[in-house]
Amino acid sequence: MKKSHMIAVSCLLATSLVTGTAAAQSDKYKESGKNTEASEKYEKKEKEKQQEKAEKEAKKAKEEQEKQAEKAEKEAKKAQEDLDKQAEKAAKEAKKAQEEIDKQAAKKAKEEEKAAKKAATKSDTYGNYKKYEGLLKAIERVQDKPAGAAVAEMLKAKYEMLLSLDQQKQLGGVSEKDAALWAAAGILEKDGNLTDAASMGKEALRANYKDMEAYKKLGLLYKKLGKQNLGLYVNGEELEAAPILHNGRTLVPFRSISEALKAEVNWNPADKSVTVTRGGVVVKLIIDNKIAYVNGKEKVLDIPATLVEGTTVVPSRFVSEALNAEVQWEPETGAVIIIDKEATENTEASAATEASADAQ
Repeated sequence: MKKSHMIAVSCLLATSLVTGTAAAQSDKYKESGKNTEASEKYEKKEKEKQQEKAEKEAKKAKEEQEKQAEKAEKEAKKAQEDLDKQAEKAAKEAKKAQEEIDKQAAKKAKEEEKAAKKAATKSDTYGNYKKYEGLLKAIERVQDKPAGAAVAEMLKAKYEMLLSLDQQKQLGGVSEKDAALWAAAGILEKDGNLTDAASMGKEALRANYKDMEAYKKLGLLYKKLGKQNLGLYVNGEELEAAPILHNGRTLVPFRSISEALKAEVNWNPADKSVTVTRGGVVVKLIIDNKIAYVNGKEKVLDIPATLVEGTTVVPSRFVSEALNAEVQWEPETGAVIIIDKEATENTEASAATEASADAQ
């Protein structure tokens, strides 16, 4: 009994031992499997983290690259726009420069054309309109005979003009220089020599530039020759620059009239002003401005100085009177006549001195 019981106990113990060992082994295997699974999960998770990190870095690098590319594109675009602007600016400047060149060329061509037309007109209409220039001075040197006789002799000797006895008698009886010259002009006009008559008339006008009738005579001769523009005279000298009618007013070329009065003329492009200085008088005019200045004092003009075809034109009366000159208008021919009061006073004083000396 005891032996069998011992055997039974031994078997039971052996069985329990085997079972326990197997169970322990099984638990060990189970624990080992859990560790492996956890390790795999960890590794997987780590890999996912690494991959996610790598993806983020790649994404960030790509975004940075895109930003750099966008920045480079913007800079390139801006640089191109700057180049385009510079090219456009250069093109505009080149165009402006060319336009200025063309403008100057056109202006020069216009001036040349105008001068050519003027020269042609003088040549065709008036011929040698200065033919008798100097005749007045020549007869002034003749002291021993009347002016008319001196004119007759010079016309025959110097200009080979055939004068009839009646014409010589007509001239010989004239003592005044201007009257003698006008008499000669009348002879030339009757013979049909209008150009020579006008030339002689210019000398007669120089002899007595205060004679208003003389301007009318010369103007009528010019009309017969086909000259239609207004005449401008300063102390009997006809200026090439003629007056113009502008908005119903007569305007004269500023520089021409000022220089004829022996005044100094200065142009200031900064404020578009013209200043004339004569003796102790300073006259300042501003283009397109009705305010003028005489020795610094304001004067209001009826119409402002203005530019016409590049020439400054002004109201003749204001400038002439401001510079101590008398202005008259010959209604039939439209001539503007300016007589320098200072020159007239000097001439009269000189004549009085000579007369006094002769009397003594």
